[in-house]
Amino acid sequence: MSQLAAAIGSLSTTLNDGHGIETVEDALFDIVDLLRVDPHAKTQFLEMVEQTLAKRWPYALGENSVPSELIELATHELRWPEFMVLAEKRIGEIFGGDAMLAISDVSHGVKQAYADDWEDRDLFGRYAV
Repeated sequence: MSQLAAAIGSLSTTLNDGHGIETVEDALFDIVDLLRVDPHAKTQFLEMVEQTLAKRWPYALGENSVPSELIELATHELRWPEFMVLAEKRIGEIFGGDAMLAISDVSHGVKQAYADDWEDRDLFGRYAV
């Protein structure tokens, strides 16, 4: 198992146990930091995100699933264009291209996370500085 997969698995377990963002914030940012420096991790992560977003219900945290909190945070921090492509793909395939139907979906959250004033920033203590 790769370092990335192990870190995401541990994160998912902690979230499944009912812990919130404040408990896993350091782990989330550690994963983002890994993605910044490891091109192999980037490729693997994008594949995992694509698999997660292809699911009708992408919030179930199982094997090869990426928590939506991590997807959105990585989008905000890294601003990779692949995230937008994957969000648009999900809107097209799951919601028939109707972005209004996806307003409470992770795909909408991903699109919103590109903004400097992303509304979910307030969930992370690191941004409170």
